[in-house]
Amino acid sequence: MSSIQIEQNGRIRTVPLSADETLLSVLRRAGYSIPAACGGKGRCGKCRVVAHGALSALSDAEREHLSPQDISRGVRLACCARVEGDCT
Repeated sequence: MSSIQIEQNGRIRTVPLSADETLLSVLRRAGYSIPAACGGKGRCGKCRVVAHGALSALSDAEREHLSPQDISRGVRLACCARVEGDCT
């Protein structure tokens, strides 16, 4: 089983996850409140997170909502990015 390491305020928490789960699903299941006014459909662009590791390729919705600078910093839309293995 894969896992994600969540870093917030200098603390790191490891959360197990299922393959192909979205970051939004993982983070909400772990108790984090992630805004997603569109209901996780990739339309509002509000669920931005910084993530690195084994993630799906950028979706069309992410390319529409994220700037090239965001993308180079590892910003993803939590509702669109699917976990394919370990990530942070």
